[in-house]
Order: sequence, then structure tokens, then C-alpha cells
Amino acid sequence: LFTWKDIDDKNITEELNKYIDPVRTMVAKAAVTLVADDNQILSKINENMRIGYVGINASGSTPLFADLQDKFYNIKAEWLPKNSPADTAQKILENISKYDATIVAIHNLNFAPGGYYGLSDEALAFLQYASCRNNVMVVLLGNAYAMQYFCGANSVMIAYEDDSITEHTVADILLRKIKAKGKLPVTACIGGHSVCPLPAKLTSIAKEPAKKETITTLRKTMYPGDAGVTNLEALNKLDMYMARSVADGVFPGCRILAAKDGKVFYDKAFGYLDYDK
Repeated sequence: LFTWKDIDDKNITEELNKYIDPVRTMVAKAAVTLVADDNQILSKINENMRIGYVGINASGSTPLFADLQDKFYNIKAEWLPKNSPADTAQKILENISKYDATIVAIHNLNFAPGGYYGLSDEALAFLQYASCRNNVMVVLLGNAYAMQYFCGANSVMIAYEDDSITEHTVADILLRKIKAKGKLPVTACIGGHSVCPLPAKLTSIAKEPAKKETITTLRKTMYPGDAGVTNLEALNKLDMYMARSVADGVFPGCRILAAKDGKVFYDKAFGYLDYDK
């Protein structure tokens, strides 16, 4: 400690940050997941087809659309921004039939489930009808749990993030430059599937009944009692039960988050991602 040397801070920011984009690109390439492609969109999409692009929660060009537009000269985009009226969603839904293949990309989702991850009633209804078409692939750029609202989709790709690097990676997969390598880390759909609605106007949405008050944000409380927890011993028993389950090989690991009225009173991880650690 008595002998030290000043750090040369010339270009230090560039040196520290030069690996950020390569690492993010590597993560995106490993993460993007092709959940299903019963419509065979990946195998048949090409520059000679009439291709549509629908941007949910977007109002203008996105990196994903720009990459596809560079390859497919005849791709047409339509946008369904937040708070779009139902008749706009209905018109876009009707236009899907004009295309040989349509990419429906969901942008700007919320991480928290409140407010259906940032999807409006019109967007939810649109997704439930459009995702069952035989010429559509849904690309979910965000929280994978949002897939629960269109479990009947024939072709789905999940990218987990909504940034330019991830969107460029999705484009490379759609253009068959690289293959999707990711595996779905969560179970988003109860029962594994939902029933596709019949072609009709956007009149109903398969979602939970509306509540008087919707919690849109979560905040962690230091004391479980602040969230209404009266039996702290039960949480200690839960700790021991989960640790024992991991030790006994019941499952490799998990994370448990419990909240009431938006107050997180329990958030712990146990074990590992898989049995290989």
C-alpha cells in the first residue's frame, strides 16, 4: 500500500465499455427462443413473398422492421400504438389476410404483470385472434409471461428484451443467418395451450376479470408485517422446505417472490438453473 501508481485514465471509459455490446450480442444470440413454428414461417419466408409487419405498442420504424425492410423490398408495416381504438386493430387484423407471412412484434412491455404487462384491451384481443392465423409469427420482445394471453399461437418467438441489439438478433434469425438457441425458462400458459377464437370482430378478451384497483408496480418492504404477514415462522419453514427440496433433488432450483397489494415481502432464490449447476 506504500507504493502505488496512478492509473492512466486516458480512454478509460472506452476501455471499460468496449466489451458491453459484444457481450450483449452474445447473450441475445443465446437467449432468443423459438417456442413454436407450426406455420413454418422461418422455413418459407423469402423476398418473393408479400410480407406484413405489425408493431404492437409501437408507432414508427423499429430496428427489427428496418432490418427486414433491407432484405424484403415488398414488406409493409402497420402500427398499433398504445391506446389505439378497436376499429384500428380490426382493420389491421383484416389486412393480415393480404400477406403470405406476417410478423407481429410486441414492443415496450412492462416487466411487472400489472395492467397486463402494458398491453391494452385492443392489443390483447388483436393478439388472440391474429396469433391463430396460419400466416403469422408473434415475436414477443419482453417478459415471457405475457405469452399467457395468446397461448394458442401457432408460431411464437420470445426475445426477453426490447433493445436494438436484441431486435437485430431476431432479424438475423428470421433471415436465417443464425438459428434460435434459447429455451423457454418459464411456464407461461396454464394447461399448455388456449383455445383459438373463431374469426370475428374484436369483441371479447380472454383475461382475468377486471379488479377495482390494479397494482402496476412492486416495491420491497423491509418488514413482512408491513405487507400484512402475521406468521413469520411460516416464512422460515418455507426457507427450510425449499432448501431441503433442492438438496434432495426434487428440482434444481427456483425463485419465489410473494407480494400483497404491491408490497414484496418474500423474494428468495434457491439452488441452480439446472442439475448440472
